[in-house]
Amino acid sequence: MNIEEAIKYFEDKRKDYIVSPSVIHVSTVEVINILKQIKLDKPKPEIPQFVADWIETVKSLGFDLYELLEGPADNSLEEWITNEDNQELIVKARLFGYTVEKEKLYTVEIPNPNDKQIALRLKKWVDGKVIIIATHSSNNFTNDMLLTEQEIRKDFEWAWQQKFAKEVTE
Repeated sequence: MNIEEAIKYFEDKRKDYIVSPSVIHVSTVEVINILKQIKLDKPKPEIPQFVADWIETVKSLGFDLYELLEGPADNSLEEWITNEDNQELIVKARLFGYTVEKEKLYTVEIPNPNDKQIALRLKKWVDGKVIIIATHSSNNFTNDMLLTEQEIRKDFEWAWQQKFAKEVTE
């Protein structure tokens, strides 16, 4: 129950009277029970998916907060955790819950100078690997061609550096 629901509860109680009184007598036990149900709506910290993955790994392995901040030997995570603001954020996320930032998605089309009708594009395969495929250039991008920056850079850093990745706008 949140504060609005508690207010509505007491307003509804007042409606039960034929003449709406300005004062309602309510037992303290009832008020205490309602107050115990109220959960304050604190916004949960928003973190990137790779940080959420690390938090879940830490939870499953039973690690403590010190080990949470140590991080694995992953450059992007280590870089993220070394930022002081992020250290507080990851601890709050671990203790109080979190929401995951929606990652930007990109499509990658590599120019094909030999044939303008055949497009070379990156696609996520069933096993999660990203591969280059050839498709007709008039074909639309499919959902398995929408990739995160991390997925592109893993094996196709050169395509990212050459700016072949184009951000998907909704």
